Amino acid sequence: MKQDISLKISSFLEKTLLDLLGINNPISIKSKKIKSLADEVRTLSDEYIFSNNNNRINESIISRLIKTYAVYFMPSNLIKLHPILDEIRRDKDCTLFKKKSLSLLDLGCGPGTFTVGFLEYLSKNCLPDSFDFESVKLTCMDRSKENLSLAQKIINEYLNHGLLSKNIRWKTSFVKGTITASSSFEALFPKNTLFDIIIAGNVITELQGKNIKPFMSFLENHLSPDGTAVIIDPGTKASSKHLLSLRNRILSETGLNLYSPCPNTAACSLTDKGKNWCHEKVFWEPPDIINMIDRITGFSKEKGLKYSYLVFNKKNICLSGIFPEIPHEKVFRVVSYLIKNKGEERVYVCSGRKRLLLRRLNKNCSGKNIDFGNILRGNCVFFDNFQTRNDFLEITRESIFKIL
Repeated sequence: MKQDISLKISSFLEKTLLDLLGINNPISIKSKKIKSLADEVRTLSDEYIFSNNNNRINESIISRLIKTYAVYFMPSNLIKLHPILDEIRRDKDCTLFKKKSLSLLDLGCGPGTFTVGFLEYLSKNCLPDSFDFESVKLTCMDRSKENLSLAQKIINEYLNHGLLSKNIRWKTSFVKGTITASSSFEALFPKNTLFDIIIAGNVITELQGKNIKPFMSFLENHLSPDGTAVIIDPGTKASSKHLLSLRNRILSETGLNLYSPCPNTAACSLTDKGKNWCHEKVFWEPPDIINMIDRITGFSKEKGLKYSYLVFNKKNICLSGIFPEIPHEKVFRVVSYLIKNKGEERVYVCSGRKRLLLRRLNKNCSGKNIDFGNILRGNCVFFDNFQTRNDFLEITRESIFKIL
């Protein structure tokens, strides 16, 4: 089944990133500059893999190659924000994009990755009556001066280019601080400072021990009543345990509510199960420069991007609540690929309370369950009138199966 690959960065952002390294179109894969860039990407990749194995990242390497990071890793990271924002907007009672004034905080912003991702999302969806913003305040926090400087350059160029409504008043702030020190939060953000969107992207692996509590308290105390906190993680098996632990602590130790990805809030069914982990995969159209680097390095970002995420708010609604016509416990999320075997198709789904395996024999395909063959990881689904087997649920010809 063909995947949707309509997600891509804007041509303006692509050119802005190439300009950082003095690369002009058309790009030749045989050029020394591209080969050198590929070597630098390998170095960065090795460093992040090394740091994910509970080792401290070499900041000097990251600082030296910050522009290389922006060109190669920034596009593939920021694009992950778009389906998450789509999911948030599915809540008909969500007022986030209907506000006159909106404030966003990007924690551990790097070169402005997820702030730019937010701007790209607004630009892509900037249709009449889509948003009501009159003013937007963007705050980027990072411990690296080099990151902040580059973030300021890229974000200001984006805002000055005119891709977004000229009726919006923009205010930007770039502050030095770290999520691993409570003193940063206390010094930079007074108690009455509230944000409508807080994004912590690819940084929570830095949270260990005593640093976790101040981070959770910050989210709870500085998120506006109708605001949303988004935590994005690389989606690796190694980092998933940390993300799951943070999820459980936020739910048990704060007043924040988990909106997604779980349709319902409960103890995760994957707790203490090391074989599987919860992650999504987004398909996109990479820029030419990334495809060329992948051809040299053997990487494969064009095959899809894995990630995990958590979305919290202060409202008493989970993802299942956006489908009021269906009992909450019957809203499930697809958490695997459609597994095609001879004469059958299988898929794993999760309600946030239990994880189930569904099977449909090809001969049992009918108008009532035709959606089964079209499901994608991340879809919310409803099914009924199934048969219970020992290890799975059978979707029969009379079973109802719908993509929501």
